[in-house]
Amino acid sequence: MSGHTSMFPRKQIVYPALLAALIPFLLLFVKASEIKNLHVALTILPLLFLVVFNLRYSVFILVLSLFINYPINVLQLSSLLIYIVILSYFICYHDTDFRDLSNSFTIPITIYLTLILPSFLNNQQPGYSLLFMSSLISSFILVHLIYSSNDKRLIQLFLIWFVVFCALNGITAVYDGLVFKKRAFGFAGIMFVDYLSVGMVITFISMLLSKKKALFITLFAFFVVCTILHQTRGVWIALSGTLLLVMLYFLIRSEEYEISRRKILAFLIFISLMGAGGYFLITEINPRIEQRATALKKNEIIIDQEGYIDNSVVTRALIWHTAYNAFKAHPFIGIGSHSFAFQSKSYSTITPFLYKKYVQGVTPHGTLFAILAEVGVIGLLGFLTLIILSLKHSFNNVRESFKPEDKKISVTLYFILVYITLSMVITDAWLFGSGAILWGLVLGMTALHKKQIQLNEK
Repeated sequence: MSGHTSMFPRKQIVYPALLAALIPFLLLFVKASEIKNLHVALTILPLLFLVVFNLRYSVFILVLSLFINYPINVLQLSSLLIYIVILSYFICYHDTDFRDLSNSFTIPITIYLTLILPSFLNNQQPGYSLLFMSSLISSFILVHLIYSSNDKRLIQLFLIWFVVFCALNGITAVYDGLVFKKRAFGFAGIMFVDYLSVGMVITFISMLLSKKKALFITLFAFFVVCTILHQTRGVWIALSGTLLLVMLYFLIRSEEYEISRRKILAFLIFISLMGAGGYFLITEINPRIEQRATALKKNEIIIDQEGYIDNSVVTRALIWHTAYNAFKAHPFIGIGSHSFAFQSKSYSTITPFLYKKYVQGVTPHGTLFAILAEVGVIGLLGFLTLIILSLKHSFNNVRESFKPEDKKISVTLYFILVYITLSMVITDAWLFGSGAILWGLVLGMTALHKKQIQLNEK
């Protein structure tokens, strides 16, 4: 793969060594699983041994694991399976020089990680924090490994896999939402609300640029129904903002993409009518959706029969108040990266009952609150550097793409990052667990696509 001298030993040594290194991970996976679910762990072990010899298959398993809500202690299943991808890379690309891993995201990632290091000076439980942070660190490693691969179809397959899994999970979510009349997330759990939005960005852009419009219109309409059923207002706002930016971009660049502005406006009207029609139809079936959607407008604090607060804004305000106290205590370097859930009690001034019910063991529920409370102003500078340069490098791919397929992939990956950035205003789920891994996958595919664009120009 590389013209440099190999920095790894011969494959006769690498394969047994990596498989030996895999054994402790597998034992941890089995031990961390509940006794009643050991058969699940034991069933997938042979599969993991097989996919570790093929990077594409291991990435497929990782993407699939994003949609399996199977927590193991403080980690998700995907947080563990990411190490299968890392091992798979070093088996399949054992002759790689570390210099081949450097890409356009290396510097911003390094800056961010460097600037959050001082926060550990105030961390009372660094072990738990590092465990909770491991998904984010692993995802940053994943960025570099994906970039260094030579699989020309990996990006397209990743986008296809993701949309297919969104659709399959959506079927379960629609069934739960319409039959049981509850907030519907399917087998993917709460992260489905963000997965679905990413899937909608992919299908929406494909709907505009692909010749198979009927397929993507059908998929998008189905995803709209799923979006209404999950009843997550913040995601609705972030997704709407992203799709409006997509429409604005294509209206401005319509000649470059050879799309009629009338068609774009027709799509906008169609989507608006479809969303409104779907909303009114579904709220007739399940009135609770309308009640939840209008809760902010009414600004009501509802107390349920057990005396608990039934308003997500009020409960989040309790979390944000505690996070603000943590920031005031350590404004420059924070209380410790990924540590709020473990040491928020030290900064709580609300009653013990409210703290235990709504704050204990949870994250700050907002990326800005999480960054300021946990890594302070210094960490915020590193985070903003990462976000701004990520968007810049991704948009550079859009400008440097000339082939239609390259442009489609570039603009799709760019607006996925736009959605992630906008949703960070309302959630901190991209900083840990499956959210961090998906973020790393998108950054990695963006870096790989840049390399492919440059190779296509030669």
